[in-house]
Amino acid sequence: MKILIMTCKFGMGHYIAAKNLEEKIEQSDLEAQSEVVDFSQIVLGDTSRWFYAIYKTVIGKTSRLYYLIYKNTLNADGRLERVLKTPQKYIEKKLEAEIHRHNPDVIISTYSLASHFLAEYKYSRKMQTPLITCVTDLSAHEVWIHENTDYYLVATQQTKKDLINRGIDARSISVFGIPVSKKYEQGFVTESKKVPARRGKKKELLMMGGGLGLLPTNMEFYRKLDHLPNLHSTIICGENKRLYRRLVKEEFENIEIQGFCHNVSDYMQRADILISKPGGLTTFEAIYAEVPLLSFAPYLPQERTNAAYIVSQEMGCILPKKTEDILTVVQKIAENKELLKNYRTNMRQAKQCLVKTALVEFLCQAERRVYVS
Repeated sequence: MKILIMTCKFGMGHYIAAKNLEEKIEQSDLEAQSEVVDFSQIVLGDTSRWFYAIYKTVIGKTSRLYYLIYKNTLNADGRLERVLKTPQKYIEKKLEAEIHRHNPDVIISTYSLASHFLAEYKYSRKMQTPLITCVTDLSAHEVWIHENTDYYLVATQQTKKDLINRGIDARSISVFGIPVSKKYEQGFVTESKKVPARRGKKKELLMMGGGLGLLPTNMEFYRKLDHLPNLHSTIICGENKRLYRRLVKEEFENIEIQGFCHNVSDYMQRADILISKPGGLTTFEAIYAEVPLLSFAPYLPQERTNAAYIVSQEMGCILPKKTEDILTVVQKIAENKELLKNYRTNMRQAKQCLVKTALVEFLCQAERRVYVS
């Protein structure tokens, strides 16, 4: 059985989730071959790299502009439909060539626009290939949802309820979570050898700002963090090279500085507390690792939903906007053993509510249909 996984790199969460699905398929008992492809690369070709560069600039430096575009497009009456209709024929031709090249038995999408145009392609071409949409945020806006999608993998029970309220059959939805790597699913058994050992009895704080490293830029914030009692911190700067260069010049005693790294799970393993943007994938990596998540004040709509979920399920909190107030909250939480224990317990319970076998079960059914035909 051939499985085509379509994603994008507007925010690495979509892409990493797709690679994690590929990993799950490879490690299952299915006789299946899977491949991850970039929807933007398919549609835009080599010019996709310019769109990715523009996206990084907008998110990194003018996130308010992105928010206004996002809000006005989704909320405007009829505007979204008109925007999506304009390039539809062109995109369907690109998809047709890609689908014919791979000839998949199942298609999975982890990106809303890919899901929409694949579902439209199914309708216009009367394609029978099953389409699975894996929603990589805790909320599913209307672009994710289409009557020609066969199956949905969603993050939470609330996401499932939202889809049912929009007319999707409950039998076509599974609460799967957002797919994480096997490293998180299997749990951490031993202390990693890839990162320095824990600093005695000090609590370990891990701070990240997503792949772009959207972190506080005030050096005084980090100097004060360095002097918080009984706390050792690791700062992962991601692609924010400017911040990384500034931080490594400081002579911190209790802060470790990292740039872009591929072994975040190793740092998550030793962490007692995580401070991060509340991206969908990061949220579920924290849940699987059972590391309480203190969210930077969210700005983007999807991150607000993610942060609200963390708070409602008592798995962490939303930090104040002012950097000086962040340190006060961090110190109080780090010193509160019972609160941290409660956060971890709730994360463990959240994991137990997920239908982790949903994807493989659906693919098994599809595989049987392939062999019968």
